[in-house]
Amino acid sequence: MSLRLFGLLARDHGLQVTVGDRYTPPQAYDAVISIGSVGEDVPVWVRLMAHQQGPTRVLRLEFSDVHFAAHRYAAQEEHVAQAVAFARDLPPGSRLHVHCAAGKSRSAALAAVILAETSPRLGDSAVAARIRAVRPSCAPNRVILALGDARMGRRLSRAFR
Repeated sequence: MSLRLFGLLARDHGLQVTVGDRYTPPQAYDAVISIGSVGEDVPVWVRLMAHQQGPTRVLRLEFSDVHFAAHRYAAQEEHVAQAVAFARDLPPGSRLHVHCAAGKSRSAALAAVILAETSPRLGDSAVAARIRAVRPSCAPNRVILALGDARMGRRLSRAFR
């Protein structure tokens, strides 16, 4: 069963961000952040996207959906930094799709961090509210939220409790 995509708009950067699972290919996106577990294959639709719609930028991140930072396959600072830099490097108005296996933990957390980074005037609870408004059952990865908090001096982790 696939989860529906949802859209968020980071107004300061003009970036449209959608989140989905690994089985639901987005349509007409300029860039994709593909999150998978270490050694997991990139979904076929990610590899085919450039052939079907033209140039699409892809960032592949590999880490597990674990909720304690000491785990050897947990998200790291470099993953968050790469994702934020990737999103910031997109031209205003770009459409970015973030996906993970289920579309509700790693991708939701990374979308929240990207939204907070690209819209600094948006408060933490407003970021959480936007994510929850369109995906009430999301359970953002706590490690990613904590890394985003440390990076930006914010409290996204608290906003999602």
